[in-house]
Amino acid sequence: MQLPNDRRYSTEHVWALLDSDELVIGITDYAQTALGSVVSLYLPVKGQSVIAGDTCGTVESMKTASDLIAPLNATVVDLNESVDIDPEMINDDPYEAGWLLRLKDFDMEAYHGLLDAASYEDMTTGD
Repeated sequence: MQLPNDRRYSTEHVWALLDSDELVIGITDYAQTALGSVVSLYLPVKGQSVIAGDTCGTVESMKTASDLIAPLNATVVDLNESVDIDPEMINDDPYEAGWLLRLKDFDMEAYHGLLDAASYEDMTTGD
């Protein structure tokens, strides 16, 4: 399982990468493996507010549909249109090309309250 150390993770299998004053988010390698081949996405629109712990989208695979849970309170400022056209990018490269949303207006303390890579790995492996 890929698990970059340069970002934070939610217990709902969403990663968040700080990029200047924005957060880039996507689903983890663990999540995309569990889902299988991603076939479609339903994401919030630009300007929409997302609330930590609430559903802010859906990722559908051949096997199932899974809610995308917002890792923190923020405002959507951009969507990865390439992933909307080719959802399998999430399976191929969940941490770079397969990003989903860019967020602004978030609390930095809440960001640092998310799991680091080691803690997320412990959660997913049961260690």
